[in-house]
Amino acid sequence: MQPRDIFDGILVALLAVILYLEVIGLSISTDSLSAVADAVQNIDAMVLLIIGGALGVMFLAFITIYVPKNQQTSAPEQKSR
Repeated sequence: MQPRDIFDGILVALLAVILYLEVIGLSISTDSLSAVADAVQNIDAMVLLIIGGALGVMFLAFITIYVPKNQQTSAPEQKSR
């Protein structure tokens, strides 16, 4: 891992902890769990389809552009006989 990757990972983990503490707090109550469950259940189906479509497009771009490019540059060289 590069030092920048470790730094970014620490920042993401710190942000996740801060958001968790702000939204849920130190203790998990049934009220907060039911509020989260209600919010998830009340998401419109159109929003879920749009998010799913965007994630699908990003995944297809990843496997068609990024993965072949990385496999091409990191392929081991074959020895000639």
